[in-house]
Amino acid sequence: MRWVRFLLWFVLGLGVLWGGYWFVGARALEKATQAWFDSQKAAGRVAEASSISVAGFADRFDLTISDPSLSDPISGWGWQAPFVQILAMTWKPWHVIAALPLTQVIHAPDGQDVTLSSGRLMASVLMQPTPALPLNRAVLEGEGLGLSSSQGWRLGL
Repeated sequence: MRWVRFLLWFVLGLGVLWGGYWFVGARALEKATQAWFDSQKAAGRVAEASSISVAGFADRFDLTISDPSLSDPISGWGWQAPFVQILAMTWKPWHVIAALPLTQVIHAPDGQDVTLSSGRLMASVLMQPTPALPLNRAVLEGEGLGLSSSQGWRLGL
């Protein structure tokens, strides 16, 4: 009976440690994302989001950036979307997946707005799990891609 009690406390302790790891990692990811947005603003760019949140307890870090809007007033380029999700497993954070919305808008320097639409658009980046995190593989997947311009032209893939 003593070993059952020991096993119960051991498993409970591991659960508490894992939960603590997730909460610390989630807060660090949230703060790093906000710091990136702040650094873009400090560099003279427009970088806004209505919210930044992390979910996925306890096996994933699911970062959701709602209503991101990025632009460079000097070059005139910009981008906005309803959301961006960046996902990683807690036990494999060097493999990152980005889920992009079905519709995004790219603002061009000539005043043109180009809407990128898709049936599905995702990207995956796998880095080697070493301190330098060198790139191992990158994949971009899309279905039913289309571009439509505010100047009247269209392109589909």
